[in-house]
Amino acid sequence: NWVVDNTAPAAAISGTPSSPTKSTGATLTIGGADMFSYKYKLDSGIYSEEISIDIKITLTGLSASEHTVFVIGRDAAGNWQADTAPTTVSWTVDILPPTTVITGQPPSLTKNKTAILTIGGTDVVAYKYKVDNGSYSATEILAGTPISLANLIDGDHTVFVIGRDAAGNWQAEAPATTVSWKVDTVSPTVTISGMPSSP
Repeated sequence: NWVVDNTAPAAAISGTPSSPTKSTGATLTIGGADMFSYKYKLDSGIYSEEISIDIKITLTGLSASEHTVFVIGRDAAGNWQADTAPTTVSWTVDILPPTTVITGQPPSLTKNKTAILTIGGTDVVAYKYKVDNGSYSATEILAGTPISLANLIDGDHTVFVIGRDAAGNWQAEAPATTVSWKVDTVSPTVTISGMPSSP
């Protein structure tokens, strides 16, 4: 007795990184019904030699760009998945931190003790901030959520903001994005000179 099998398997890939990701490495597990071994290629490269199904694909040193892994599988009967219809997974490596943009800053000199600042910027999904010599907020805040400041004392004030993108890259604290202004609530005193003698 024997079994004739001329149906090619279809590889399955698990362990795909989230996209985008700041990780420059990945470990992929290959499986699928009737899978015995496989070949793979990365992006526009060439397919590897045949690899046992129990060996994972380990990738390191990936560049900051979109990457695609192509896999074709073989079953125990020797049927190969067609390389014209491989199983693929794709993700984007992003290692560049974003730069936040602050809008709504008060005039450089104002009598208002309050301020509402809106935080945004390309790829910015969250942020932390600090005022003057304080500490950065303990938890991150969703981009688009305004910073509301109240009861500011007279004098110079600076708000520092650092942003995070979806890949998890944080803008460095040096340099953070900043805006500065001065609060002055003290009324002026008028002085008069040149008065004639009296009487």
